[in-house]
Amino acid sequence: MAPVKLGYVGCGFMAQKVHIPNFLSISECDLVAIAEVRAELGQKVQDRYRVPKLYKDHLELAKDNEIEAVAVSADFALQGEIAKDLLSAGKCVFMEKPMAVSIKQAKSLLEAAKSANTKLMVGYMKRYDAGNELVKLNVTKFRETGELGDITYVRNHGFCGDWICNLDTPMESTNEVAPSGPRKVPEWLPADQVGSYLEELSSLKWRVYGSHLSRVESHTIVGMNIRRSIFSMVGSILGHRRYY
Repeated sequence: MAPVKLGYVGCGFMAQKVHIPNFLSISECDLVAIAEVRAELGQKVQDRYRVPKLYKDHLELAKDNEIEAVAVSADFALQGEIAKDLLSAGKCVFMEKPMAVSIKQAKSLLEAAKSANTKLMVGYMKRYDAGNELVKLNVTKFRETGELGDITYVRNHGFCGDWICNLDTPMESTNEVAPSGPRKVPEWLPADQVGSYLEELSSLKWRVYGSHLSRVESHTIVGMNIRRSIFSMVGSILGHRRYY
């Protein structure tokens, strides 16, 4: 079978550190083009990985009839619309998570794929992580036994060190501003709280990436019986590890 002719949209961290190197290592895949709105960065990435074609944006790339499928990694507020455009253009799409920023947008992607008879795949690889599979098994058992009552909420934490382990290769960069979409404010949010909401969003990235906890896994399962206002909590460290 001939290799799939692949295009890639976005030349940021996930593109350079994860996806492009992996796609290039797969014999069934032929990376023929990339698209990047930051012209200098796009040129650097094209030169480094010797990609035949460089486009200024995803709409230009979508017109390339040689390309069968496209991978997308972009700003969370943008990549859903990028993926929809590509699906509508007849390209199969693999995209980074999250799939969308709203249910409405997610449904529009599915509709675009169905209308154009194309395929959409989202990189939710953590669903197949061994630790997460074990958590799912335990949740299923709790549901079967009824030990916690009706389980309506489960949150799983995996503090296993820096997730970019072994990705210490050099990365191309420029001073160009990365594209980003507008921040969405929930419709139900009172007008006098919009400012504090946006300020909280601005600090969120620092709080998430500013911590360095190593090799500790914690899984909390919460069972809630709303009718009786009873909250049963089980906190445990599951003895399952898979480190490489």
